[in-house]
Amino acid sequence: KKISHSTFKILFNLNDHANYSITKESKLKRLINFAKMLI
Repeated sequence: KKISHSTFKILFNLNDHANYSITKESKLKRLINFAKMLI
């Protein structure tokens, strides 16, 4: 099972101190939801 950020090459800068706040209105949230529909 692939996840959206690997399938669509959505870049995340992950480290021990990473903290992502994705709002309902953000472009990233819409992109992830679109990717979930396709998968």
